[in-house]
Amino acid sequence: MNTSPHVQCIIDYILTGNMTAFLGRELILDCHIPPIADFLRTDRELERLFLHGNEIGDGGAGCLGRALGENTTLGVLDLETNNIGDVGVGAFVDGFMGNQTLYSLHLGNNAGITDESFHTLEAL
Repeated sequence: MNTSPHVQCIIDYILTGNMTAFLGRELILDCHIPPIADFLRTDRELERLFLHGNEIGDGGAGCLGRALGENTTLGVLDLETNNIGDVGVGAFVDGFMGNQTLYSLHLGNNAGITDESFHTLEAL
């Protein structure tokens, strides 16, 4: 996978070796999520990841969910104020089933998420 220099810097200098990463309003798009998700699959240090205020959509949410299915340390994921809808919530839930560490997921201010999806998340 060809990772953009912007995303590689995020992985090398913000995510690697840290317990908390603030990546709010960094213009992160769906196309930037796969290398971040690859990092999350094997990382054993990051506990809190804040990705609020970006341009992450349904594809990025699904990719993150699949990565969290393998991650064993992330407890907090903030995806507020992105472009995630019901399709993204469904893909996220399908991917992250089996995760035992995520205890706080923030999805507010994603206009495409209906109450039905929020109820599905509450039932997990």
